[in-house]
Amino acid sequence: MKRAIRYLRISTDRQSNFSIQGQDHQTAGWCERNFVEVEDTFTDQGYSARNFDRPDFQRLNTFILKHHAKVDYLVVNSLDRFSRDAGEALTAIKNLYLKFSIKIVSVSEGIIFDPNDPGSFFMLD
Repeated sequence: MKRAIRYLRISTDRQSNFSIQGQDHQTAGWCERNFVEVEDTFTDQGYSARNFDRPDFQRLNTFILKHHAKVDYLVVNSLDRFSRDAGEALTAIKNLYLKFSIKIVSVSEGIIFDPNDPGSFFMLD
């Protein structure tokens, strides 16, 4: 069985369409439909995605360093929950795969980012 960690983030309460509960529901649903076991969930509430200086994002990185052998996917509801800077996001996605063989899943965009498949990046709006 494949295994995943999830990352949920919201910067303000006004982002109701990206509520933590909604992200939790969407990402858990993807894991269930794809028979992927959730190892852990990391949540940053009240933090912008303009940089990676977020407490649970840092905890997520520490988890990956220690437990990457038991993680196949990092599941997010939408790529902008992960990062607002496309260049930073693409570099981080590529590094996760090259260093740890972890693929990022964007549930709402229906994409599993694969650095070996440039087409997965061109599917973004």
